Amino acid sequence: KSVLPGDTDLGAYLVQQALAADFDPAFSMDLTLDHGVLTPLELAGITAEIRVVPIMINCVQPPFPTMRRCLQWGQFLGDAIARYPGTLRVAVLATGGLSHDIATPRMGMVNESFDRQFLALLEAGDDQALVRFATETVHEAGNGAEEIRTWLLAHGAAGGASFRTRYYKAVSNWYTGNGIGGGADAPAACCPRACCMSRAMPMRPLSYCCMRLPRRPTCGRCNDLCCVGDSAWSPSICPATGPRVTASFLPIW
Repeated sequence: KSVLPGDTDLGAYLVQQALAADFDPAFSMDLTLDHGVLTPLELAGITAEIRVVPIMINCVQPPFPTMRRCLQWGQFLGDAIARYPGTLRVAVLATGGLSHDIATPRMGMVNESFDRQFLALLEAGDDQALVRFATETVHEAGNGAEEIRTWLLAHGAAGGASFRTRYYKAVSNWYTGNGIGGGADAPAACCPRACCMSRAMPMRPLSYCCMRLPRRPTCGRCNDLCCVGDSAWSPSICPATGPRVTASFLPIW
């Protein structure tokens, strides 16, 4: 058993801001987490190095929050985090499967066309088309595909930043469509080149970030170490010139 370090100040702030914005979140001071949170942190080797504020969405039992409401929730979170006092930098990591079924006769069947269309709509940046497609066709992709709500949350939190699919493969033996995506390649306005995370091992970018290597660029405006964007998870923008919110997507089911 492991205990993740949390951030009670940020968590309390988000709850207060959510209520003021007409959202109605529940909250817990002691939450048991599953593989959806623990697996990506363990694989990245950063479980004990960062503070975590888990945000759970009902993707299991009807009634579900609507796809549009999940996108709106993400947009609120991105805005609230950007307004949070101080210099905290925040990454929003969405985990959840694409198409898959759990404990049904269709278990092991993957709807690759659904997965690829959903990823293409994320890349297109057309939120209305994305929400409409998710709402109208999620039932064709298995009961586990309801977890795309977390992807919509992260998409909303990114505030319209461009999305790029890094990897996709339908693996029936794993029972799911596997996709990884994040911000498109682009250096931040304050730095001349992209961070070495763009050349990192694609499955473990945080473990190989240039912020941990001897050679690393320093931003000329904010003097931050490597505030520029990566290509592995998402663009991280200079604190002196833009938002502090980054978003990434991983299939952890």
